Amino acid sequence: KVDGDDLYKGDYNITDNSDKMKSFIGELPADVTLCYGKVRMATTLKEINGKSAIGTEISDEVWNTVENGKTYVTSDIKINGKDYVAAYVPLYDSSDKVVGAVFAGEPLTEVNSFIYSKVMVFVGITIVCLIIAFITSILAAKTIASAIKEAEKQMYLLGEGNLTLDIPNKIISRSDEIGDMVRAVST
Repeated sequence: KVDGDDLYKGDYNITDNSDKMKSFIGELPADVTLCYGKVRMATTLKEINGKSAIGTEISDEVWNTVENGKTYVTSDIKINGKDYVAAYVPLYDSSDKVVGAVFAGEPLTEVNSFIYSKVMVFVGITIVCLIIAFITSILAAKTIASAIKEAEKQMYLLGEGNLTLDIPNKIISRSDEIGDMVRAVST
């Protein structure tokens, strides 16, 4: 109920205790508001001069949406000079009539900062993965090239007529095509 400029829940004066609204958000850089009709009756929002935004109104666009029982969500709303990402949901009375709105929002700068930090972590992880993949590829290529060079050397010796080949066991024991090729000429 509303009595003068105060919003009540039973006998509890929500407007007089709007400082407790901060407990809903803790340390988050978010804001919350309870509106009766279009009027902010309890809020963590501050006006540009630093005073509480209690008694100020939400926009007609927002109210028209909420009054029809719909949620208004936006990433582009200016509240007291700050850009916000916000959601307004209808506030119903006991007869299911929309009597106000509940607002939750966060300054766009905070949201962008959060997104930027997560993107930078993702980019960092991607770079580390690419470096690991590059190093692994280089090591694999060197191992394969070394085995091919050894097989080439042994085949060159065989081609010169040297039938007493001393092929290293690490080449013969390979389980790939290089190992197959070396075993074929060593028997």
